[in-house]
Amino acid sequence: MIQAVRKRSWPEKTEAQIISVVQTLVPTVTTLEASTYAQEPAFTVIRELDERERIRLQNVADDSTNILRRAGLMATSTVVDGDPREVILAEAELSNADAIFVGARGLGRMERLMLGSVSTHIVTHARCTVEVVRQTMASRVPR
Repeated sequence: MIQAVRKRSWPEKTEAQIISVVQTLVPTVTTLEASTYAQEPAFTVIRELDERERIRLQNVADDSTNILRRAGLMATSTVVDGDPREVILAEAELSNADAIFVGARGLGRMERLMLGSVSTHIVTHARCTVEVVRQTMASRVPR
């Protein structure tokens, strides 16, 4: 998706905001609950997975920001915890975005039914233009 944005011709001083969202596996808990959950090995493992994902997304966001800056865009990035569908829409509203570019993961019917589609949600609820960018087979990077 970043490459699709990079390849376009943009007016000087065009701003691009990269929003990466960590949909945490560990629910938000109170301090009292946290001390109870912290004793559970599964809680610790899931919390560590969340943190690894946060670090991975920050690295991807930093790399993407650099790519867009080299293309002449005024790019910034942020990594936020939450539901990607809601966070992306909220950030677009806050920044008064003219457009949202979102990648399509290519979920199958069953996955889409069970997980929902971030891109479909954004297309149907955004107040600005939305472009869903699909990866070609040649540009896919293994996860």
